[in-house]
Amino acid sequence: TKEKIRQDYERKSKQVDTQNAIARSTAINRSRLEKIKARQDVIGLINNDAKTVLQAQLKDQKALGQFITQLIVQGLLMLLEEEVQVRCRACDDAVVEKCLAAAAAEYAKILQAETGATKACRLSLDKSV
Repeated sequence: TKEKIRQDYERKSKQVDTQNAIARSTAINRSRLEKIKARQDVIGLINNDAKTVLQAQLKDQKALGQFITQLIVQGLLMLLEEEVQVRCRACDDAVVEKCLAAAAAEYAKILQAETGATKACRLSLDKSV
């Protein structure tokens, strides 16, 4: 009977330990999820703010042209191809078409400055879509 009582006590003690471990794990997980949610909320706010600022700045056609030119140059620097077709929304065709020459020149200038290599890139607007 003493042995049975001891075993019963050990079993209950292990049960309590297990329940405490589960409660602790649940609390840690809940805390982690709250942090993730808070981080996502902040990222969402930053995203919305950036989108609003960008839309306001790009209402100016000159700023829009510079922005598109820089985006094209950034893409060219990633691709490092000699011939690239640029695809955009149909409503942006005219603006992008105006930026192609400036983007190609900027690309060549950056490559010349960074690597010393002279490399030209032929840009065209993809109108198949």
